[in-house]
Amino acid sequence: MFRLSARRGALVTVLVLICALAPSSGSAPGDFPQVKIDWIDSSAAPEIRLGLSILDSRLRPPPMKAVKKVTVLDAPPRMETEPLFSATFDHGFRFENDEEVPVQGEEAPTLRMAREDEAGLAAVVIVPGYGDPAYQRGSLGARTWGAAGLLLKKLESARQMNVLWVGDEIWTWIDARGRRRSLTAMTPDIRDQCEATRRESLVRGADAEESASEEDEDASVRCGLTTAFSDLAPMIKETTAQGFYPHLFGLSSPVCGTPTHERNVVGMRRVDQDDEDEELDLGPSAIEVALKMLLRDAAPERAKAIVILGDGRDGYSQPQSECMVWARARCAESEKSSKERAHCVEETLNKVAVAEQERFLVRGEKIIALAKAAGVRIFTVSNSLSSSAERERLEVLAWRTGGTARVAEDPNQVVDRASDLLDELQGELIVSFRDERAVPGASLRYRARVQVGGALYRTSAMGLELPLRPVSLRQRLGDAEAMGRERLGDTGFLVAAGVLALLLAFIGFKILKGALGLVWRRA
Repeated sequence: MFRLSARRGALVTVLVLICALAPSSGSAPGDFPQVKIDWIDSSAAPEIRLGLSILDSRLRPPPMKAVKKVTVLDAPPRMETEPLFSATFDHGFRFENDEEVPVQGEEAPTLRMAREDEAGLAAVVIVPGYGDPAYQRGSLGARTWGAAGLLLKKLESARQMNVLWVGDEIWTWIDARGRRRSLTAMTPDIRDQCEATRRESLVRGADAEESASEEDEDASVRCGLTTAFSDLAPMIKETTAQGFYPHLFGLSSPVCGTPTHERNVVGMRRVDQDDEDEELDLGPSAIEVALKMLLRDAAPERAKAIVILGDGRDGYSQPQSECMVWARARCAESEKSSKERAHCVEETLNKVAVAEQERFLVRGEKIIALAKAAGVRIFTVSNSLSSSAERERLEVLAWRTGGTARVAEDPNQVVDRASDLLDELQGELIVSFRDERAVPGASLRYRARVQVGGALYRTSAMGLELPLRPVSLRQRLGDAEAMGRERLGDTGFLVAAGVLALLLAFIGFKILKGALGLVWRRA
């Protein structure tokens, strides 16, 4: 919203956010190098895939040739770990009597870099597109949009992507006739058309989708991830930064006095069409749109990420000078001495900042919970426009979801930090192996041991819960028949089934007779 000049105000807002949302253990950057399990994919169980990252104090991965071996360990709660598999970039091993035994063929565990992984990554890049002078006329805008283009062009591990341009409205790439060469504002009408196309696709099914007529294709409006994301980089540069209300988190942040700028929106409906003072229907925030895209469109086996480039501002991007003038005018009415007025101004600005952070606490917990449940990691690169509180927001979202947070102190560092993030995502280690224990309803925990050069590093344990698959009545009856024939034999099973059928028929007859008798007596 705005930047506080008072040191006390910055400390208050930062402490409020850190105390409430800071990770309880193991998520925030502490000791380096950081070695951790980022995600576990069990979509093709019993085939399991682990994603691991190794980062130094500058959040950069080691060169591939420095990684010698990765060992996966079984880590049941409150019990000693036991090695299961090991893998190098060339060979796979399993453990027998604490010794490594080479494994050949499809059973062999494998180790590869993320850029070589077939499943790859699905990502949404969020960039600031509101009208701050630093974006409109300064070099920060060009550097930030260049960083987004770098990710869209060079992220070799990516398989599906899209971009969200965040200003007074959210703009994105939409697959629709006449809209494929530029970004489009996600107005209520566009959102409705996207939902209608999605519902029609679900009703028709995949086979009917392939045979859809050319006329249907021309009328369809598809929002979401795309495989043609390399074409988005020039579209970002051609989009104009405008507006003063970045809709990043949807906080509706408090404002110092009366805003001097109105929202610059097109096609936005009011919540109450008959009330001119009613708020506009802005729709979901950028972070919510990104999560929805990944949940709906990303393949189950694909790693998922949100990259936020920018300052972390949300709501009216009010200049600090406006807030200062408002606070001084307000305090001049109640305080007489200059010392009292100065104290009043500081306290007034603190209250506004803390109120904004408290709004984020509520929204932030929901964002973090949804992202973690969906396996989405958030990565952030904050810039010089971020206040301490705004930077802390981005850092907490990254730490709590398993991502990383980077800071560009000046515009020239933005592309460098994005390049480091690119190396991190492409340098992730993917270990694939087969675990026969990974059946529906199983609860497993894994740790990893990574040899980098002559050093050995261990990760914390990460759990995996495999859901039970829904079973139909027909499947249950079939399982019961198979178990009965196995235990009683074919003849014994037929006799038991006949007796059971007669018993059920007798019970049904008695119930029907009693019901008819009751009806007869009442009549």
